[in-house]
Amino acid sequence: MASAKKPQDHQPKQGKTDTTVDGVTVHVDPAVFNDANLLRDMRHAQKGDPLLMIDVAEKVYGDEADRVFDALSDKETGRADVERFFDFLTKVMTELAPNS
Repeated sequence: MASAKKPQDHQPKQGKTDTTVDGVTVHVDPAVFNDANLLRDMRHAQKGDPLLMIDVAEKVYGDEADRVFDALSDKETGRADVERFFDFLTKVMTELAPNS
């Protein structure tokens, strides 16, 4: 039996795409979100292993990961809040791969 077709407005974008979330623009290939290992790492990070967010960031943002960390860091303390970082990643994922 054939699988149900997705409406075109719910299809992930193809190739690297620029998106701006919370004032930060990233250049990401939405196909990166079609990876069960990435989703597992995100779940483990959310459930209490925040060190996995580093791996997730490197998988998603590639060479831009350091720039994203800097952009999301508090300018006074230099700290990148884990919850803010995870929220940002979730928004990027929702924007670029709405069905993930």
